[in-house]
Amino acid sequence: MRGTRREFLGAVVGGVIGYGFGLLAGSLKPNVVVTKTETQTTTVTTTTTAQAPATPAHLQTKVAYNDARFIKFGEPGRKRIVVIGGGPAGVSFINQLLQIVPKEKVSILLIDKNVYWVSGPAQTEIAEGEMGYEGVVGVINSLSSPPTVDVLNSQVGWIDPDNRLVYTELGAVEYDYLLIATGMVFADWEIPGLAYSPNLSIYAVTTYSRALTYYYATERLKSGTIIIGIPQAPYKCGPAPFETAFMTYERLRKRGVENFKIIILDANPRPAPGPDTRRKIILDFINNTNGAIEYHPGEYVKAVDPATKTLESTKGEKYKWDVLMIIGPARAPDWLIASGLAKRFVTVDRRTFRHIKYNDIYSAGDAQGFTNLGYAVGSGAVVAESIARDMGYEPQLPTKTISNENYNNLYDNYFIHIKLVFNVDTGKEQAVAELVHGSMYKNIRLGWIRGSTSLYPIRF
Repeated sequence: MRGTRREFLGAVVGGVIGYGFGLLAGSLKPNVVVTKTETQTTTVTTTTTAQAPATPAHLQTKVAYNDARFIKFGEPGRKRIVVIGGGPAGVSFINQLLQIVPKEKVSILLIDKNVYWVSGPAQTEIAEGEMGYEGVVGVINSLSSPPTVDVLNSQVGWIDPDNRLVYTELGAVEYDYLLIATGMVFADWEIPGLAYSPNLSIYAVTTYSRALTYYYATERLKSGTIIIGIPQAPYKCGPAPFETAFMTYERLRKRGVENFKIIILDANPRPAPGPDTRRKIILDFINNTNGAIEYHPGEYVKAVDPATKTLESTKGEKYKWDVLMIIGPARAPDWLIASGLAKRFVTVDRRTFRHIKYNDIYSAGDAQGFTNLGYAVGSGAVVAESIARDMGYEPQLPTKTISNENYNNLYDNYFIHIKLVFNVDTGKEQAVAELVHGSMYKNIRLGWIRGSTSLYPIRF
């Protein structure tokens, strides 16, 4: 079963990448040179190249730009809408917008450096060997449906909001509306030594194989210490680090491992953003492990020494580790901050999710601090409705609330039933959590995870 899972993952990654680049090759064609013709008094005709604004000096070393390149995009009479990010927020936006606005009125360009999206909620179960990648991979490029929707697989490096330009490695794109749905990054490089350590964070956005690597590393463990580091909130899926700790504790205990410890270093004063009821349940279950799980609130990772497998905390404590799972500081990507559109995250009016400064720029999902699947999908839908109204189209059933409901893993078949509801008009959140028991809730959770890729036309 383990070998099959690895083989499946390799097949999925290879097959999807091939499929994605095949679509890309037949889709957008970069218009390498944009020219204009001028008639001189001597009746000699010359051709000059229209140059894009120069790349800012502080960004020139980060991404290899070609400023003379423009990507041909959009047709006359259509609004050009650029979506950066092919995760749930971006895909939900596209689906919702095309239900409100006639397809012939818009040209949508979805930009994502990846050709597939792997379910974030699945990572806790994958890290515990409870499921593989089967059924939780959505193909971003399958959303391509010219002339209404095109997909561009490229890295974004800078946005020029004053001139409505998005710069990618393949060229510059002009837009009438822009949705930033990039998700967040985890800045391991901000912690000395962490980027050079075998950090098996299930939150890693560069490769989803770390969840499997964490599973195998903890399966080999006969004794020792696992350290889980949690950054300042908001970060992606608040309860996930605690779920990982609980599930690993139960798995090792059932395997007969006795001499192990799981240390949670949490930069926040209390566990898991959300209702106090959930926090109390989490703390109660930690306390019932008889010291196998240690929780250190208000303490995070200051530096890591991979050579000695030790770390120093923000309180000056030294810890030895055998397995490391540190979630780096969470924030928007560097280029988004450098473009002046974000500080830590993109700041928006959450009634419309429009940028507080630019009326033609919106943000949904993790990029503006919403950190769960339901909120990502819901905020994408609200952005679609906001842009539709701006274009003169009123949604028949406007979104009034955004919700996220699921079951958080504990151990011994206990779960936290959590329901979060965000009121779009008031900007207020209501949250309810309760302790439930029974294997049926695991089945409900697995169904919810598999459903997270339902937005994509092609899934694996």
